[in-house]
Amino acid sequence: MANLATPRTWVVGETVSAAMMNAEIRDQMNVLIGRETKTGHITVSFTGVDSYTAPAVTFSGAAFSTTPIVTVTIPTTSGATSRWQARGANPTTTGFTPFFQSGAAGATATWSNVTCGWTAIVS
Repeated sequence: MANLATPRTWVVGETVSAAMMNAEIRDQMNVLIGRETKTGHITVSFTGVDSYTAPAVTFSGAAFSTTPIVTVTIPTTSGATSRWQARGANPTTTGFTPFFQSGAAGATATWSNVTCGWTAIVS
């Protein structure tokens, strides 16, 4: 995956054509648009634990070209989800394992049908 190019520095007195501007904008946008991204959500339930490994998530559609970065989000920070952290563990080109952990060791919680979102992206 290509990185964004260093933006062109225009020089005083230089004549800038529409073609030059279009090429600059097009090249930068093609890099941004070309990122491989997948999103989804899972429903999480557990009882009386301070960490939880959810069932593995398999990405729909084609596999990523390389291992993506995966983030998992908890939609609320009140009640049972307070002080909990989430991450996409062991990502591969075809999926990952959602992992949840209390921010306070030994502080157990019970979740019932908490919908959490995830995003996977190749940067």
